[in-house]
Amino acid sequence: MAGSCPASPPPAPQVLLGQAALHLFIPQPVLVLGLALTQMQNLALGFGKSPGIPLGPLLELVQISLDGILSFKCVNSTTQLGVICRLVQRTVDPFVTNEDSSMDPFFAVMPLLVTNYEKQIIKLRSEFERGEAVRQGLEYELAVARKGAHLKMCTAEEELSDAKNKLVELQVFNENLQQKVTETEKTFLNARRKWEEEQQRLARAKDDISRIYNDEYVFLLKERNEVETILLELNNELQNIRKKLRDVEVEHSGCNEVLRCQANELKCSTEREKKLKKELEAKEMF
Repeated sequence: MAGSCPASPPPAPQVLLGQAALHLFIPQPVLVLGLALTQMQNLALGFGKSPGIPLGPLLELVQISLDGILSFKCVNSTTQLGVICRLVQRTVDPFVTNEDSSMDPFFAVMPLLVTNYEKQIIKLRSEFERGEAVRQGLEYELAVARKGAHLKMCTAEEELSDAKNKLVELQVFNENLQQKVTETEKTFLNARRKWEEEQQRLARAKDDISRIYNDEYVFLLKERNEVETILLELNNELQNIRKKLRDVEVEHSGCNEVLRCQANELKCSTEREKKLKKELEAKEMF
């Protein structure tokens, strides 16, 4: 895994080639292409200046397994290298039987190379184990983070569900409020229309009352004038009647004296008549 690789730079090609040479019998071969075969030969074995070993014509591309080499786990999977896995078996072994003294330095160097490569393999294995521990720690942290994120996501989903339910309730409540507002506006408009109609009716009634009042006022004023005229005429007639009454009273005063005298005379005549009747009755009795 790329996250578990150490931050140290990749090993040199000599180390990679040596490790590949030490893992000749690992299954699942992988074809790796990269540097030219003669360049890999010179880098791995240090024979770039050894004309006594004609290895170039005999080299070929081979398939080897790199999965078991610890150093390759720290190399990007897209990196391709040219490796001669059977360099010793296919190119060096034919020269082992040769007693040419030019091969002695190679066999003298091989144990040192193997020892160096083994040390590097141990070091790389230690680094890989540390990287594996880091990877496991990171995986644990990732699992914890995923669990926390899942819990947060569940909580967020619950909150979102509650918010949606609350939103639905608020929408229903808003619809009810809108319906009530509509009904209230309708009631208000009806009340306002009735109030306007009542105001118009009252205005018409006021106009009618004002018109009737004006008509009545004019009529009463006319009647008043007529009554005043009649009263003036009656007053004049009353004055005339009073004058006539005074004249009649003066005339009646004179008549009263005459009537009083006549009444006295009538009374005296009545008394004499009664007296004569009594005397006549008395005479008739005798």
